[in-house]
Amino acid sequence: MFAHIPKINAGLGCFVLLCFFLPWVSFSCGTVTFLKLSGYHLTAGKVPVDEAAVRNYEDRAGSLANDDRIPDDVKTSTPKFIYLVVVICAVNIIGFSLRMLEGGADRFKSIAVLVFAGIGSAFMIAAAALDFGITIPSGPEMLIESSLEPGFFGTLVAFAASAGLSLFSLTALGKAQVRTAPVELQIAEEAFSGSEAIGGKTVFSEVEAEHFGITPTKKPEAEAPAPVPPGVKTCPACNAVVGQYQVKCLKCGSALKPGK
Repeated sequence: MFAHIPKINAGLGCFVLLCFFLPWVSFSCGTVTFLKLSGYHLTAGKVPVDEAAVRNYEDRAGSLANDDRIPDDVKTSTPKFIYLVVVICAVNIIGFSLRMLEGGADRFKSIAVLVFAGIGSAFMIAAAALDFGITIPSGPEMLIESSLEPGFFGTLVAFAASAGLSLFSLTALGKAQVRTAPVELQIAEEAFSGSEAIGGKTVFSEVEAEHFGITPTKKPEAEAPAPVPPGVKTCPACNAVVGQYQVKCLKCGSALKPGK
């Protein structure tokens, strides 16, 4: 699961970019929905008004009240480039997730994804609370209602899921570091010692002992070879003990010189 988190986060970032072009908020009069705005529409200031729905509503409303018409202010909008924050957050989530896939997960990249996902979630909640910066004029006999569309909920859920996965990734990384710390310490101590294990004890050089404040341990001196008893000699090929006047080694078959 931990290894798949960057892939999932990259997919969630792509999903946010897709939802940026889906409807975030819609406006309706009664049962007639005449306007749906996506993140792209809000950013570019384009208002795709359903003129047929507007004419249908105004024709019906005109028979009831002369002033019950949709104001022209609702049909126009100014660009709101602040909504590019959603795109920036999504692109950074994708970028850091792909870097984790290439070079492995680490705390910095996980924190970066968590920060951008958190900013995106907070921004979407604040935008919905402020009605996306749209002022809807209404007359005494007309009510324009706004409602959130699936594109908004998809964006918010994707950001929240990415933040949750990044937080889980950070927690898993922290636990992994705690588990590997004793092993790394032991490896570092063995590498520092650069010593040989003799009889289950670690042998330190004088320089290492002075650096670490450890009593130096001297390596045991190699035992001198046992002297050859008189009347015998050793085979120069296999070091087998043979008689002094023997002309051939019984072990390896090498020729021997008598008396040597």
